[in-house]
Amino acid sequence: MKKIVGEKREARIVNRNFSLSHYDSSWTKVERYLFIEIYNVIKDFFMSVNAENIVGYTSDSILLNIPLDSLDKKLFPVKNRAKQLFEASNSLMNKNVKMYSPERGQMSFSFFTMFISIKLDIKSKYLEVKLPKEIYEDMIPIKSYCMLDLGLLGELRSGNTIRLYEIFKSYAFKHDYRVNLDELRKKMGFFETKKYTSWSSFNSKVLKLAVDNINKFKEFDIEVEYWKDRGSEDVCFKITTHRSIKAR
Repeated sequence: MKKIVGEKREARIVNRNFSLSHYDSSWTKVERYLFIEIYNVIKDFFMSVNAENIVGYTSDSILLNIPLDSLDKKLFPVKNRAKQLFEASNSLMNKNVKMYSPERGQMSFSFFTMFISIKLDIKSKYLEVKLPKEIYEDMIPIKSYCMLDLGLLGELRSGNTIRLYEIFKSYAFKHDYRVNLDELRKKMGFFETKKYTSWSSFNSKVLKLAVDNINKFKEFDIEVEYWKDRGSEDVCFKITTHRSIKAR
């Protein structure tokens, strides 16, 4: 293989649990490039880096813009850009994701269309793209990794606090995060040890202490409020980001 010397390379953060290699080789270079541009807009939003190209976000879908001026002019030359975007978008609309697994001797499977819609107005400076929840939650690093303030980690008092800080940062993009108490205990590593099984003990010995410690430094990162409605098994969190962390 010929080694390229002196060529300027661009590195990007990606989700280690998601790869275009999961899909077949029918993807063209232009399709892969366009998909990565879409990926990066969503990734920056979820990691609180940049939200300017997010048009709308719900629990079912995400709507975003790809600025045409940001596209690689070698792949999408201006004089031929509309035609190439039409061909690439038309092909991407036919892409799907297959998920299947054997379960008790029976085959379970699901098929998801990767894109709900892709639109281009000839007068617009943007390509509008809409993706379903099943795709963006798989392609974005919600559970794979998150960006943490390393200086703040040194100020946090306990392992429980650091683990909860990681969880809150992973879901900070949602602002409102609801999780079952048993599921939260699993994330904390308590489920198998049967520790803090009741809400009162978990709240007083783990959650309240951790949230108070995190909020002590809220001007440097995030602030957390939480509550649990009577009779409900879910804990509700409101997460406010006071200062975005820049990726290095």
